[in-house]
Amino acid sequence: MSAGREDFLIAQYNQLMGSINRHLTVIWQSLTALIGSFTIHTLVEKNVISMDIAVSLGVLVAIWSVCHIIDAGYWYNHNLVIIANIERQFMTASDAREIHYYFTGYRQSNEMIVHLKIQMGLAISILAAVIVFHFMDRVFPGFSAPISNFDLKRSFPYMCLGSGFLIVWLLYSKRSKDYNELIERSPGKVIK
Repeated sequence: MSAGREDFLIAQYNQLMGSINRHLTVIWQSLTALIGSFTIHTLVEKNVISMDIAVSLGVLVAIWSVCHIIDAGYWYNHNLVIIANIERQFMTASDAREIHYYFTGYRQSNEMIVHLKIQMGLAISILAAVIVFHFMDRVFPGFSAPISNFDLKRSFPYMCLGSGFLIVWLLYSKRSKDYNELIERSPGKVIK
């Protein structure tokens, strides 16, 4: 292998590791925004916005956070595949025992690492708490009221939730497809 190629691959390797670290840091930023969304409820207490709008904004921020977590998980796995392919350029079969074996194969699916699963659990828990609170406070009491008392604004958080689920599902499906395509089209060097 030429010195220029080695330098290029090492520089690319370092860049990909930096990208993994950046994507993990972005999660903390999005969760800060998610937790900060609860400050919206102080605007409700001051009658600046309605409870329905505040909960809708909370739902949207939670969905935004979940999307960032899915995307960060994809980029982590994407870069790990490329890092393994680069490692295969330098490492031998004996290195699998002597150093580490991760470079000999890939994750078979676009599964998230535990760190991201924990962040996802927090985002979903906050989303569930906000929706359950809204349902118990604003929707459930209306079940015994006549239909003429129906207020469309009360359904807005659930419309946001439904469209958010669709966006999350589409993003997750796309990122899983992208990961599978990467593994298929860039299988890497076979280590013998």
